[in-house]
Amino acid sequence: MRKYKVLITGASGFIGKAICTFAERNKDWDIYAWISGRRKVLLPDGIHVVTGDLRQPDRCDEIIQCVKPDVLLHLAWNLEDRNFLNNDANIQWIEVSLHLLRAFIKQGGRKFVFSGSSAEYGYEQEICKEGIPGKPVDLYGLSKLKFEEIAEQFCKLHHVQFASLRFFSVYGPGEEHLLHVIPLAINQLLQGKHFVCKGPNNVWDYIYIDDAAQAAIQVMQSDFFGTINIGSGVGSSMRDVFVQLAEAIGRKDLLLFENEQATGKKLVADMTRMQELGYESSTKLQQGLLKTVMWWKTMM
Repeated sequence: MRKYKVLITGASGFIGKAICTFAERNKDWDIYAWISGRRKVLLPDGIHVVTGDLRQPDRCDEIIQCVKPDVLLHLAWNLEDRNFLNNDANIQWIEVSLHLLRAFIKQGGRKFVFSGSSAEYGYEQEICKEGIPGKPVDLYGLSKLKFEEIAEQFCKLHHVQFASLRFFSVYGPGEEHLLHVIPLAINQLLQGKHFVCKGPNNVWDYIYIDDAAQAAIQVMQSDFFGTINIGSGVGSSMRDVFVQLAEAIGRKDLLLFENEQATGKKLVADMTRMQELGYESSTKLQQGLLKTVMWWKTMM
């Protein structure tokens, strides 16, 4: 029986590395990890590594034609700049992603899975349920939403299955860049520096990296198509999160808060669709934060 060829873009990223680790265990899959080659990355044995810049159309076509993947998980996007939420590169990545999708369909691809974002919802919903109109407030969320809408219709026209994974706040060991607030806070507190939480009343849905990776794989393995939330389904205030982090590090004295009277924003996932696939996140926030702190201690 022929194995399914699964190609993963952005495989050297935080979520990409975790998904590759779990995906490699599926003996029915032949995994190809697409990396840019800008930095070294350690991936499990048995995974084929392909290197190339997605932004170069000819190289993109060459890789897709060579691999001829049955399933493509598209994680790559510009997330390495501090201003990625309103960076012009978001427009470029719509174009890059559309070229990738066309090349994939041309080579007979069967299922295209896109890495969406909770940013597509905006902040008007108490609980974010797939199917409600998205109201993004930044260019990143808007770009993800528009690509998702176009890709879904394009795949439908060509009889290709399409799924969009709307990741909420993924955290955990392995997130080396200090662009997101949890690794930044841990890094500063471990160095004995003050950390200022500027939105203590914001309520986010935090999901541990291993849970997020396994949820993504479960969608890839299923016949699901459409949009699906990847979260824990539990909202936690930023105040609670950073108090737990500071306590785990033993430096609660370094934690400061601003805007304590301000009304917070809220992004919490409705997890009904994932639950219908038999999925439930297994890592509680306190446990996941402790694991993340311990990992950072080994890195510093």
